[in-house]
Order: sequence, then structure tokens, then C-alpha cells
Amino acid sequence: MRTPAEAAAAADVSARRALLDAALDVFTERGYTNASVTEIAARSGIPVGSLFHHYGGKRGMYLALWEEFQEEQEQRTAAGVAAPG
Repeated sequence: MRTPAEAAAAADVSARRALLDAALDVFTERGYTNASVTEIAARSGIPVGSLFHHYGGKRGMYLALWEEFQEEQEQRTAAGVAAPG
């Protein structure tokens, strides 16, 4: 059974993931300039206030997505270099 702190942490992670997934969709469809935090929040089902709390706005979300992308590329590169061949 989870403690209240563990449940809150899991909900926080879930909200962040929902926001980033929605942001990726909106950025892909509309581009950064035409993406709105209102639409991102609506698609994620997370209140706009939580978006600002976690990421500070659209720029913070974009940077978080960029960091995820970079990490994935680094992992793929490391796996490719380590693979025999």
C-alpha cells in the first residue's frame, strides 16, 4: 500500500507525462509558435495552473521535450557503439 507521499509523487509524475505527451502532439500539429498552453492543458486533462507549476509555460515544456529527445539519442548512440559488429 502506498503512503500519501508516494501517491502524490506518482500523481505528479503522471501529470507531467500527460502534459508532455499532449505538448508533443500540439507542437507537432501546430508548431511551437501556434501551440497554446490552453490547448495542451485541455488535451492532457491537466489544469493550466499545473502546467505552469511544473514547466513554467510553453518554453519549459518544449525544453523538457528536447532534453528527453537528447537523452534518447544518447542512449541509442551508446547502444549502437557498444553493439558488436
